[in-house]
Amino acid sequence: MSAATEITVHLGVHRTGTTALQRLLQRHADRLAAAGIGYLGPATLRGEELAGDLRAWTKARAAGHAPVPSPLTAECGRLVAAGCTHVVISEENLPGTMGPNLSRAELYPNAEARLADLSAALPVAPARIFLTVRDYPGYWRSSHAHALLAGDDADFDASRFAGAAGNSWMPLLCAIRATFPDARVMVARHRADRSFVPALAAAMVGPGPLAGVARPWTTVNASLPADVLDTLRRMPRGPDRARMAEAARRAGGPPLDPFSAAQTAALMARFEREWAAIGTGAVPGVEILALAEPEAAR
Repeated sequence: MSAATEITVHLGVHRTGTTALQRLLQRHADRLAAAGIGYLGPATLRGEELAGDLRAWTKARAAGHAPVPSPLTAECGRLVAAGCTHVVISEENLPGTMGPNLSRAELYPNAEARLADLSAALPVAPARIFLTVRDYPGYWRSSHAHALLAGDDADFDASRFAGAAGNSWMPLLCAIRATFPDARVMVARHRADRSFVPALAAAMVGPGPLAGVARPWTTVNASLPADVLDTLRRMPRGPDRARMAEAARRAGGPPLDPFSAAQTAALMARFEREWAAIGTGAVPGVEILALAEPEAAR
């Protein structure tokens, strides 16, 4: 793989419209390839063969004898051989998974080690890293609802999450900067409107390859009301359950909310202070990504 090849990494994170973005990029992978952009998303990265090879490679690396190149480098090389000079990687599990976040009431506590594995697996350092963050009550509310839908019935102590020191994106941002000191790190603030995902995609790949494509419905995995969640959790997984969930999302309705009004206000105030600090350079080398304003605001 040529060292001149550009790599863009999108870290997600969970519950920030990442699935909608990935579906948009995957749906138009041929368009991207025609523009010299190779896309690696969950469909490839979580595939049985590559995912298994990556786990084995990571384990071997920890033991000090990982083969070279890594499976991820080989996959990038395949795209380069097909004519792609820019490889875009999007996977929300790269900095960590939701399980530890919920169990520890902390945002991506294992990010430093996981990002180190990513750095070692890449063929070249990424030129750009995109991260989407969400306000704290929205993130925890959505993560809790998602976990319930997946069958995790663990109690959610709202007071614990509302007061947790782990309500901060700063450690993750610092881990990204420490691991990829030369990358341009751009942070977007999650919005649940139809203009957000196309604007983020255009920032990642340029406006040309996706010009004129249909805009995705961005609330692919949006949280559901408590009564709908309760009904779905009693249903076996399958097409009927999926259709009911999609219909409920399209219908809208207030999502399950474990927080009181006072807890939500305190969490939002904390997030707004941190967001302002990010915008004034609290983490050197991290910049806020200016995206098109919501359509409703135009």
